[in-house]
Amino acid sequence: MKKEGFVKDYETVLKTVDGRTINALITATLRYDEEDKLCGFDAIIKDITTWKKLQEQMARADKLASVGQLAAGVAHEINNPLGIIMGYTGMLLSEDGLPPEVKEDLQTIYQNAETCKKIIEDLLKFSRQSPAKHEPVDLNALIEEVSGLLSYQIEEKEIILKKDLNEIPTTMADPDKLRQVIMNIILNAIHAVEVGGTIKVSTSHDENGFICIEISDNGHGIPEELHGRVFEPFFTTKPPGQGTGLGLAVSYGIVREHGGTITFESSRQRGTTFRVHLPVV
Repeated sequence: MKKEGFVKDYETVLKTVDGRTINALITATLRYDEEDKLCGFDAIIKDITTWKKLQEQMARADKLASVGQLAAGVAHEINNPLGIIMGYTGMLLSEDGLPPEVKEDLQTIYQNAETCKKIIEDLLKFSRQSPAKHEPVDLNALIEEVSGLLSYQIEEKEIILKKDLNEIPTTMADPDKLRQVIMNIILNAIHAVEVGGTIKVSTSHDENGFICIEISDNGHGIPEELHGRVFEPFFTTKPPGQGTGLGLAVSYGIVREHGGTITFESSRQRGTTFRVHLPVV
């Protein structure tokens, strides 16, 4: 700027007086006094945080679409031979008089093939572009249903599940897909908390006509350097064999399909909070 005397559309990150971090675009010109001495500058600072987030969402959507097409092709190619492996293994296991060691080996083959089948199902679910149904959905009722379905996992880890379900309007949506979103986020929270941890689920309705579902936990949190990858397909912080890394990628696509947004905050000290905003239709 000192050399040219001005700077135009310089993109940077600034901290506001209330401690928030924003993306900013700066255009500035140096100011000189009557003796041609530098005495200051005039600047226009534009907050482009929302624009940057929209850019990131569009880039992520394009990436998800490309990966989805690839995943569908790979999954279909693997599905057929895998079905043959499971069919023949099941047939052999039904034979009488198998030596114990042979039966054990066949069971190992079958169990691992089943694991592969589950991964392929997740891939196909991720890539499937089926149109969403539109019927009246009570999101509070969906949350109650999902928490009931996950009661065993919750009780097994002695998790305290708090629910603050406020009065919200019904909305036209696909209940099956939104059930999947809620389940994916709560399952991640169950995995993140220690034994005796806390998960809180709340709902609200804002003045802009959006319903908000907030799911928070006091678990180990997501490292800051990994925040940008949370919605990437196949990205997971779970140990090998405990997750395909498709749950949040699928959830992101479903929420976008419904005209909503999904965001999160996470730190090692406070745990993680996911927020799903859906329009009332």
